[in-house]
Amino acid sequence: MCPTLQPYTKNIRESFGSPPMESWRTTALGIWTFSAILSLATSTQLHRSDGPASSRKLPLEVNMGTASIRLSDSCFVLNARLSAGDFFEGIEVSQTASGRQYHKGATALSVFPSKLKIRILAWPRNCTSPGMEVPAQSESVLQGLTLKAEWKTELKARPVGKVSTALRALSNQEWSEQSESKRLEDLGLPPLDPENKGIWLMEATIEDEKVPLTDSLTVSLFSDKGKLAARFSARL
Repeated sequence: MCPTLQPYTKNIRESFGSPPMESWRTTALGIWTFSAILSLATSTQLHRSDGPASSRKLPLEVNMGTASIRLSDSCFVLNARLSAGDFFEGIEVSQTASGRQYHKGATALSVFPSKLKIRILAWPRNCTSPGMEVPAQSESVLQGLTLKAEWKTELKARPVGKVSTALRALSNQEWSEQSESKRLEDLGLPPLDPENKGIWLMEATIEDEKVPLTDSLTVSLFSDKGKLAARFSARL
């Protein structure tokens, strides 16, 4: 069964005023840059190690991809990341004749942790007026999404053992700690108030046992009408 996202905080304002015309271009540039930063992060998430050219090191969070979607009259930029405490950080992935191998220091690894966290950052925007903030209806639109998570062994898919989801507005402190926020600041763009701009965080907790690290994880989001809205994947 695919769980529907459930809210557990509601600290977002009920309505938003339209930004003045002189800030339109700056806001539009911010959204475009935000999308570009997330896309760039997807392609640079793996760090080269000092070992053979066929090896690489994983970061703290594994980037699962970025999507720009439209649901009803609301549009969103989404970015999904996979984490498990500090488990992934520093794992060296080597491609050998017998397949991929995983080491952390001198320790060989073969399975995922029993509990994984997927964080999907959602930045809503108006579909018809780029740069304009969408009203609080984005909350109900996101609540209507259904998340489906599957493991893949080569081309064969199977559901994860257990998945639970939640949706909440991002706090100012959490947003300031996001690498995307810091990159926007480095570019000289104005800071954002996530509680007023409507930046949301969808979180999914996956519980499963003894899943090989060679398996891929796929996460799909479906609209309230059952239509595929976005798909993200992680292959270590």
